[in-house]
Amino acid sequence: FHATSFSLPALWSGHLVATIHDANHLALADHASLSHVAYYRLIVAPRAKKASALITVSDFSRNELVAHLGLAAADIEVIYNGVDTAFHTTTAETLAAFRARRLLPDRYFGAVGNIKRHKNLGVLKSIAEKLPAPLVLLAGRGAKRALNFSDSVIELSPLSDADLALFYAGATAIFVPSLYEGFGLPALEAMSCGAAVIAARAGAHPEILKDAAMLVSANDSDEWLHAAVDLFNDEVERARLEDRGRSRAA
Repeated sequence: FHATSFSLPALWSGHLVATIHDANHLALADHASLSHVAYYRLIVAPRAKKASALITVSDFSRNELVAHLGLAAADIEVIYNGVDTAFHTTTAETLAAFRARRLLPDRYFGAVGNIKRHKNLGVLKSIAEKLPAPLVLLAGRGAKRALNFSDSVIELSPLSDADLALFYAGATAIFVPSLYEGFGLPALEAMSCGAAVIAARAGAHPEILKDAAMLVSANDSDEWLHAAVDLFNDEVERARLEDRGRSRAA
């Protein structure tokens, strides 16, 4: 049996291969429910130790699994995720039609995540009014209100993969401020669509994104603002990041 997510079968008696993406339920135990913490400690950890093979998605996550689940590093194989072919570049005409359909301005900054604390979208709240283009929030219905963003912030409802790719490709830059990512797939998906990415220097981002993104201090709102303004005004640097991003995602 190959368990491909966070759930490992408690009663399976045959060979088990487990892909565990990160240890966020234990690393961020104060953010998680008691039931999730208990499940990780009582089911995931002991079952993982008895698995025939263990896989994770970054060196960062391997170190986290060693630290929080007591697994042996030598027993864990790192295999990076890939980006789905739905995320790709497109034409200017297609992007213009998407922006018109979604009532988006010609230039905007996109922010992706959800309202969970470790997604850290709140770091953008104080700079939203200072950005040189509107901030468009893609974080689930009601996230704008839940996170107390200003009225000027545009909120999108959840998108299909096809529209998500257009959202990425149409942005001046995409913000990914998460404090903890076992891999960082949203950033790579955005890169694959030709977007410049500004991401938190946290979790697996430095390992996965390397120099193909602009990495900033996760909780320093001034750094986020300066990075955004720099990319907005510097077409050469933005194009350089877009090219490196596409190559890195590939």
